[in-house]
Amino acid sequence: MPDVVLSEAFFQKSAGWEAVQHARILLGSGKVLSSNWTPPLLKGVVQSGDTSYRASLVIKSELEIDNLCTCRQAREFGTICPHVVAVGLHWLKPAATPVIAKPSSAPTPTPAAAAPSRPLQKKDPLRLRRDPAGPPLAVHVVLPPHFQEALQRGRLMLVFEGVVGKERAPLDSFVRRGAFHLSAEDEAVLSAAEEATGGDTPGMIQLPARDLAALLPALGGFPRITLGRSQPFRVEREAAMLPLRATLAADGTITLALQPQGHPPVILPLDASLWILLPGPPPALAPLAIAGPFREALQRPITLSRAQIPAFLSQDWPKLAATGKVEANFQLTDFELAPAAPRFHLEMAGGLAQLTATLQCAYGPRIMTIGVTRSDEAAWLPDPSNPRRYGTRDLAAEHAAFQRLRQAGFSGPDSQGRWQLSGQDRVLTYFARVHPRLEREWTVNLEERLDRSTQSTFERVTPELRVTSSGEQWFNLEVSYASASGGSIPAAEIQQLLRGGSRRLRNGKLAMIDSGAVEELQEILVDCAPEQAGGNGGETTRYRMGNAQAG
Repeated sequence: MPDVVLSEAFFQKSAGWEAVQHARILLGSGKVLSSNWTPPLLKGVVQSGDTSYRASLVIKSELEIDNLCTCRQAREFGTICPHVVAVGLHWLKPAATPVIAKPSSAPTPTPAAAAPSRPLQKKDPLRLRRDPAGPPLAVHVVLPPHFQEALQRGRLMLVFEGVVGKERAPLDSFVRRGAFHLSAEDEAVLSAAEEATGGDTPGMIQLPARDLAALLPALGGFPRITLGRSQPFRVEREAAMLPLRATLAADGTITLALQPQGHPPVILPLDASLWILLPGPPPALAPLAIAGPFREALQRPITLSRAQIPAFLSQDWPKLAATGKVEANFQLTDFELAPAAPRFHLEMAGGLAQLTATLQCAYGPRIMTIGVTRSDEAAWLPDPSNPRRYGTRDLAAEHAAFQRLRQAGFSGPDSQGRWQLSGQDRVLTYFARVHPRLEREWTVNLEERLDRSTQSTFERVTPELRVTSSGEQWFNLEVSYASASGGSIPAAEIQQLLRGGSRRLRNGKLAMIDSGAVEELQEILVDCAPEQAGGNGGETTRYRMGNAQAG
């Protein structure tokens, strides 16, 4: 069986969009306490209110997934809940925590001549003291006058100053002068600056340009930021959006590119985020609202293949369109996204002691082996004759077909998609009870040697219906059961066979009964409530029905 690779796309496909969105909220609010992925088991702990959920998922393949979370959704409905998805996302993107090396329990040998080392004492941080009753202090942040050039050089100097009354001085000069009152916004900026310096209240910080991203959330909307000491500057909280153009081509692909502008935008990659310099006035720095996969479009046009377009239209396009910054030669309503019905093919070989089976599903000319994952088997199926039409795989139907083989006693599939059923009793039970119904619903092919074995061992038994009109307001329905050799079988014996009694007919062969057809007949009789007209004890049972039941 192929290894399952965890990714956000995997959880989107298996759990659905709503579960993934809920999981992201749990992850972002720090509710995931632990996560571990040791295939096939994903497990962790999620805190929700006063309840801790032990969330675990057994992932044997993309179709065979068991949710073992202790939450009500998993216990009662068996669906993949947001808790296990949040554990998976936590494992994919663990929180960045410092790794602290613990000292070894064994002493480290030192040369005889070496002087004994003295332990290093960490100094107390020189922090500005806060006191709500103290004099108010306002924080000012001074960026380099040539801010863009400094970022491009890769190193940045920030100056932090405080204003008390009419005095303005570097913040660190206030550390030994008592305690001060800070507003909430000043406290947020100062705390972020102190964290960047390891605890000290800074007067000036020099840091790599990429590390500026850690300070920007606290600086968002802060009113006292300048380039030099005089030119106002802002860090925006709201994300900016560059105008894009989306073009649907005749072959169904979509190209994304920046709309032409007078001056190319200044885009700054800071750590893992993108920021853009806005000319103002006043000039500003704003986060750039564009998803990771489409960042390349800021530098050069990118083309989405047809396989990528359904996910783009359902997930990314609504967000892009909502900005009002996208021009396109299409609308979402131009596309037809419709589910496609799979056709199942079951190929069987072996003998009456052991069976080997391969289950495939077909969507038009496209055939896939269930249980075998391939990178090109996307959930969406482009219609080659229409660039705006897509079908989608019916993953629920594929999963149901997978489970039918499991319930019939088959084990597998292996890496090639092969299933196994071993033991003569289990094989005979399969052919007598399960195989006839699968033949009605799927395309089933038996290897030649297996086909000869089943014909010499089994005999099909099928219900036969005969309708005779009375010429009045009723008609007669006669029901009998015939074997392939032409013999008739009493209805009572059929019921015994269906209840699990002897499967062997009078000619020595084993009965192969389409239990599904018999069950459908019984449902019809229950619905129509006919009057029994005799023949119940023999080979033919007669019923009288009103003409209203003829349909």
